[in-house]
Amino acid sequence: MIVRLCLMGVLISCQVYGQSGSDSYANGQQAIAQYQFDQAIRAFYNCHQQEPDRKDCLHQLAWCHQQMGNFQDARIYYRAFINLDTLDPTGWISLGILDEQSGHIENAIKSYAKAVKIDSTNAYFLKKFGQAQVSLGNITAAIGAFQNSLYYNARDLETAAALADGLIQIDALDQATTVIQEGLALNKKDRPLLRLAVRLANRQELPDQTVMYGQQLLETGDSTLYYTTITGQAYVKLDSTSVALYLLDWVCHHDRASELAHYYYALALEASGQPTEAIHHMEIAIEKGQSDYLYLFQEQGGRLHLMDKNFKAAIQAYEAAERLHPDPEHIFQIGRAYDQWYKDKAPAMRYYENYLSTKHQQFAEYAKQRLLVLRADRHQQGNK
Repeated sequence: MIVRLCLMGVLISCQVYGQSGSDSYANGQQAIAQYQFDQAIRAFYNCHQQEPDRKDCLHQLAWCHQQMGNFQDARIYYRAFINLDTLDPTGWISLGILDEQSGHIENAIKSYAKAVKIDSTNAYFLKKFGQAQVSLGNITAAIGAFQNSLYYNARDLETAAALADGLIQIDALDQATTVIQEGLALNKKDRPLLRLAVRLANRQELPDQTVMYGQQLLETGDSTLYYTTITGQAYVKLDSTSVALYLLDWVCHHDRASELAHYYYALALEASGQPTEAIHHMEIAIEKGQSDYLYLFQEQGGRLHLMDKNFKAAIQAYEAAERLHPDPEHIFQIGRAYDQWYKDKAPAMRYYENYLSTKHQQFAEYAKQRLLVLRADRHQQGNK
């Protein structure tokens, strides 16, 4: 038994007598098959000592160190592999994966770029290069890499999903649709592609397609709150109240349900004749509201409170909506609530007058008629 000092000062027992480099390599492969990476390292180190110019021993030695989390040792051996043959892309792609795994994305991109330069037709090299570009937010460069990768391997659905996601980010929605459809033609149950399809259809405001892809996603067993919410709200838009209630009721029983989930659940509850529950969930949406849609929640809350003849709450909701997103309709609805609630009609008249000054036409005739009646009443009461 001869004990040799390997790189990084690690003592490894190397059985050299009576064993060739090929024997050591075979022992290393057997150890890998049993996930005994520490034993594999000893075997491949022996192989490297016996045949220093064997690239396969060096590569496997580096890879086993990587599996053990010994990134510094792995990098040393990958570099040694590259020094033996700078034109072998295997070393560059392996070094890139190691750099990416250890958080050195810029270095990974450089290594991937060298692998691609050596073999520009390798779909895997192109995919890894694209994925690293995504990590740095270089979406345009990533899209080019993914497109080239798919050209050489059109059945790679992981790359198809990454390409579609990138295209959505740059608003190339038609191209993204084509990529998604081509991918789903290969596997209609691919979850990443179905998720993208739901997102894209929702963004394009196509509720029928959102429902179609959403149902396909649900059938795969994917019940992620976000995608179930999108599917449920699409059913609301299609007036499919019963299905919407089923999905959104399940979503809204989770504390993590979004404000949009509660908002659309409230609309579905209203459509199904449950106004009290609708108001409750609209109030939850308002309480949770952190998005640009908060004014809409307040607006719809005001409408529901008006229907429930809770005029004070309606006024408060419409006033909040007006502060967040000025709209002549809010002014009119506040005036109408005061008109129905207060015996003193002065506030109602003031809001009707403010509404008419906006030149908004939807409720103009109603406001004019109410002003005529209210002014006549005040005149009869001597309140000029």
